[in-house]
Amino acid sequence: MAAAALIAGGIAATGGVMRRFGSHSDPHRVERLYALAVAVDRDRAHADVYYVTQRLQLLAMPLEDDLDGLVRGAAPVLVAFVAAGRQSDQRLDEVEAVYGPLREAVDDSRPEVAAELLPAYLAAWRHTLST
Repeated sequence: MAAAALIAGGIAATGGVMRRFGSHSDPHRVERLYALAVAVDRDRAHADVYYVTQRLQLLAMPLEDDLDGLVRGAAPVLVAFVAAGRQSDQRLDEVEAVYGPLREAVDDSRPEVAAELLPAYLAAWRHTLST
């Protein structure tokens, strides 16, 4: 689990905290490291890294300077959650409740809806990390 947390830090710290996540020369490097650290197969590693990445990318969307710390705090929480098998975690319930509609708005190219939901997502993460 400690190795997975180190990988989370690596994910979050990579080049400007997720803003350049896709700029790696080897996009599967993080998945391979995670698979080795947590002893899971390639498919599970891919699914877990995707899960974490999707949530962190939404945190990195706004152009606020103070979000780097929020992303760095969220990354180990998310990695620990997926490494443990994504079992029910009340700590993330508030975040997940807002994530679904926000992700849908972003995926459906509805920026006005995403702009309305994003502050609640950031607030949910701030609350989660403060408890």
